[in-house]
Amino acid sequence: MDMQTRSAAAYAWPNEPNAIPRDIFHREDIYRAEIERIFHGPYWHPVAHDAEIPNPHDYKTFTLGERPLLISRGADGTVRAFINACSHRGVLLVPGFRGHGEQHECPYHRWSFDSAGELRVCPGEDDFIAGFDKANFGLPPVRLESIHGLHFATLDPAAPPLATFLDGMEEIIRRILGGDGRLTLLGYQKVVFDCNWKAYFDQDGWHAPMLHAAFRMLNWVGGKGVLSGTRHGHRNAHYQIVPNRKPPLLRDPSVIAYEHRPEDGGQLAILFPTTNMNKQMDTMTVRYAVPLGPTRTEVHYTYYAHQDDDEATRRHRLRQSSNMLGPSGFITLEDGAVFNRITKARGAPGNNYMVKGVRLDADPYTDSQQNDELQCVVFWDAYRRALGMTVAA
Repeated sequence: MDMQTRSAAAYAWPNEPNAIPRDIFHREDIYRAEIERIFHGPYWHPVAHDAEIPNPHDYKTFTLGERPLLISRGADGTVRAFINACSHRGVLLVPGFRGHGEQHECPYHRWSFDSAGELRVCPGEDDFIAGFDKANFGLPPVRLESIHGLHFATLDPAAPPLATFLDGMEEIIRRILGGDGRLTLLGYQKVVFDCNWKAYFDQDGWHAPMLHAAFRMLNWVGGKGVLSGTRHGHRNAHYQIVPNRKPPLLRDPSVIAYEHRPEDGGQLAILFPTTNMNKQMDTMTVRYAVPLGPTRTEVHYTYYAHQDDDEATRRHRLRQSSNMLGPSGFITLEDGAVFNRITKARGAPGNNYMVKGVRLDADPYTDSQQNDELQCVVFWDAYRRALGMTVAA
């Protein structure tokens, strides 16, 4: 059977435990299966935090797989999610990214919906089909559940509860989101990488000291870390924070200073399939990743402060977030170049291999070390199972 027309379920995954087939990073049929089985399937995806829509009638839009979403805080303060398309003729209802509005009017026929998704106005109603009732034409709702102010959506009514999906990650999320989720939004940086979403997400600890010259240039000293993973494909790392030696490169070394509770250490949560949450130094960040096709991925770097922060602390967090961990940050700029080169090599046959720290007797869920590739197995095992791929004999 032609490799380009085989279904994902018929795909024979390499039987070596450390091998990843290269063609899954660019095949259109595999990407279509991912959209349906993962992004439109029984998985939960962070789409907004309370800090992004703090007031009644605030809204944010998001794309989940290929479904346009509208996340809106109603007049009653409740956050809801809907399909962002007019229930009349399917026109995109809200084109902007974030905003405030008690009503959302479709430009095509002037149907208007409130912030709770209810249809309120539809001109010419006297001439509508018999039995027409506005109550039956509200925006289609999308399942939404929340933890520490972070709202997760799923498009599959059969998806398990969010707590089941998170599989013990709740405490880690709490630490990253300031201990209680009471955050304020500092801002965003957005970038489109010329790479498959899996290439963006499949990052190991080993590459950091190998690729990122800033670790050496900034006299970065890494502390010891503890890594673990879950059967749902989530990964996390909790590591010591070691104060940076004053680097000669920076005129203002305060941008990389640890000022707030360094004894708590750093915390990284990588939630399957595409979310990266990071408490690095004094930053609190969530990266929302949106696949745009087999070789394009949009990432929203979202930066937060705590509601109790004073203005100086807010400014420090913002400077550190964008300068250290943004798409052009001191220690992340090289990632984009590597992502692009992965895409340019998409014609290379064969498999990719994880080798650093990979032992046949090791458990990737508990035995991974900070600068190894072993923990990547956690993601790839969950991915293979999500697409129903069987291991080759």
